Amino acid sequence: MAQPRFFTYWREGPLRAALADAGWAVDRLERRAGLRADRWLVVAGVRRFCR
Repeated sequence: MAQPRFFTYWREGPLRAALADAGWAVDRLERRAGLRADRWLVVAGVRRFCR
């Protein structure tokens, strides 16, 4: 990719709330270790029915 990558550091509670506000239901949330002692939140979810 020619574009730079940008990251936002989320905590689980605020991330779940932001996804719910955007209409997503979280099915699974995992914590994973990155290459340089980074910690990642990996989320799988489904879009809820929109009105």
